[in-house]
Amino acid sequence: MAEVSLKNIVKLYGDVRAVDGVSLDIHDKEFVTLVGPSGCGKTTTLHMIAGLIELDGGDILIGKNNVSELDPKDRDIAMVFQNYALYPHKSVRDNLMFPLRMRKIDKTTAAQRVSRASKILSIEQLLDRKPKQLSGGQQQRVALGRAIVRDPAVFLMDEPLSNLDAKLRVQMRTEIKHLQQELQATMIYVTHDQIEAMTMSDRIAVMDKGKVQQFGSPDELFNRPNNVFVAGFIGNPPMNLIPAQLVSEGGSKKLRMGQITYSPQTGHVHDLMNKAAGEKVIVGLRNTAIQMVAPGTAGSILTEVYTVEPTGDVTYVQTNIGDKMCTISSPDVAYRGRLGDPLTLRIDETRLYLFDDLSGKAIW
Repeated sequence: MAEVSLKNIVKLYGDVRAVDGVSLDIHDKEFVTLVGPSGCGKTTTLHMIAGLIELDGGDILIGKNNVSELDPKDRDIAMVFQNYALYPHKSVRDNLMFPLRMRKIDKTTAAQRVSRASKILSIEQLLDRKPKQLSGGQQQRVALGRAIVRDPAVFLMDEPLSNLDAKLRVQMRTEIKHLQQELQATMIYVTHDQIEAMTMSDRIAVMDKGKVQQFGSPDELFNRPNNVFVAGFIGNPPMNLIPAQLVSEGGSKKLRMGQITYSPQTGHVHDLMNKAAGEKVIVGLRNTAIQMVAPGTAGSILTEVYTVEPTGDVTYVQTNIGDKMCTISSPDVAYRGRLGDPLTLRIDETRLYLFDDLSGKAIW
């Protein structure tokens, strides 16, 4: 396997910078995911690594080799696509054999690689079937097997689970992560699903508008987001982001969120407010950082129920805080409040974030 370095890579489509100066250093044997909304540049970046799209600037290194000008076949990579790309008229065995025949691998070595891959993926019993006789999950295993037999330096995966149903996606993401650890493989994975990214990755590159907004571990992205975009993208449900204004009353700064004027109780929040460049900020709160408490609790705010969403092991409640619809978690999974029911809420200030209103950057 090998490390991968992207050095200020650029892709232009007319005046549009689809990939705008992306630089990443991916370690050997690391599982890295590129995640972001449609059109953010993640798939274009992956295809540039694969050599399917030419660079308009920058360099790509795999191991010590600059592969920027090499054809895909010379980059020592294997790619797994969203649509599996299996040959319908060939058996599973022949689909696995095909890339080895193209590379003129001797029959004995090829047979050993196919046997090893089929055992790893538990598809030995499928080797004589055609793709149309397989389920979606089985076809995905075959697509993975075809990548494994190549024994590449780097595996590239382009939204490989998007065609599967929800239950099978959960199963397959577990198996892909196990496979990566078993093979000790360098994998670069693209998805728009931040849950996939969080559960599978060693590190995640969050992309938007062709740029990397933040690159770090799942914990880093969740607990220390660089900006409003990352805060609102990572997490399920996403972080509540509430426009606010800093006001001075009684000689101290407070947060005015719509009709609510909130007096912080801790030095932590006062320190953040003192670091703000302007009067307008964005308050960030995870759903678990807003707690339902008894009426009259000190430091609480009053609001009312908008909707209630029971999910089995947790119940989510939507309510307006200031001028923003927010999601909180009920401590009682059986809670079934109705529209307009009063709510008393307390903020866990140790988990309150502030972002600059103009730049969107986190205030630390």
